[in-house]
This record gives sequence, structure tokens and C-alpha cells, in this order.
Amino acid sequence: MKDLSAAIRLSQGGFTLDVDITAPGDGITVLFGPSGAGKSTLLSVVAGLKRPDKGNILLGTRVLDDGRTHVPPHRRGLGMVFQDARLFPHLTARQNIDFAFRRAPRQARPAVEDVARFFDIVAQLDRPVANLSGGEKSRVALARAAASAPDFLLLDEPFAALDGARRRSFIRVLLDMQQRFALPMLVVTHDIDDAAALGSHLIALSH
Repeated sequence: MKDLSAAIRLSQGGFTLDVDITAPGDGITVLFGPSGAGKSTLLSVVAGLKRPDKGNILLGTRVLDDGRTHVPPHRRGLGMVFQDARLFPHLTARQNIDFAFRRAPRQARPAVEDVARFFDIVAQLDRPVANLSGGEKSRVALARAAASAPDFLLLDEPFAALDGARRRSFIRVLLDMQQRFALPMLVVTHDIDDAAALGSHLIALSH
């Protein structure tokens, strides 16, 4: 198991993010706090989409960023799922998943069909993503992340577009996904009910 840790400082305009956190390499860590606390910014820094002003980011003992070393996002071993899925709109669901599958370490690749069955999207595999519902796109985004065989999965407000039964169903999918693929997660949310339902660990940001 590889813990994911970040001790970083980043200033943007009048806002300063100053954190020292560790997400354990087992279970689901919820990154919780009010809007504007810096949750999504922290996730972007960990993913390598933003550079911190100073500090370090480690995955296990592997340095991802320390001021001298900066591992690019696609080489960090981290999967990322955004609120809006960010699928390739010109590809089918299968092609989106296969894009990640072909970039995963060969020995760790799960079969695309197995992943599709797990996320209940077999019937949607050959449909263009533009023709999928919001919930189906979310499941395809998770399937694509699983197919890339990451060491850690980062999710930014994955429930933002869901409510009611779809929200509860998606939480169950994440819990099952963590168990099925032994995949540790760092999940951003500002909803305390989601945090309580999902998290085995909690990191709270404030101010």
C-alpha cells in the first residue's frame, strides 16, 4: 500500500493554500470542507495540473514534486475523475476506456469487458458519449479510470450533478470499486452526508 502525502504551499491571488496531509493507501479518504477552502486546488496540485510554490508530494516513497523533481501528470500513477467526466466527445464509451487501457502497465491491465460489466455499461460501450446520460457518463469516466490501473484515484466532487437515488447508487459504486480493485481514493466533497457515507478517512480543510 502506498500512502499519498502532500506538504505544500500555493498562493493564488489573495488565497493561500497551506496544507500537510496524508491519504492512507487503503480505503477512501474524503477531502471535506466548504466551497472556497481549496479542495479542488489541492487535488489539481497533487495530480500535477498545478505547481506548488514550495513543498513536496509523495506517493509512497516516490517523489512526485519537490521543487526540483516534477513528474508530469500522466506519469504519476494517479487516476483523475472530474465533476463533468471530461470524456473524449468524438469517441465511443469503449474507445474512451480503451484509450486508458492501452496506457496502463501491461501486468496490471483489467480487461475492458470486465470493467464494463462491473460498472454496468456493457450496453453503452459502442455508443458515442454525446448520446449518454449524465449518470452513464459518470460510470464511463470511472471505468476509464479503473482501466488505467492507477495506484491512487482522485475524484473532484463526483456527485455534483447527481441527486437522490442516483447519488446513493454512485456512492455504492465507489465503495464497491474500491473493494473490487483494491484502489485507494481521495475524494473531494463539501457535503457532510456524502463524506459520512463514503469515507474511511477524513481530511477537513477550513479557512
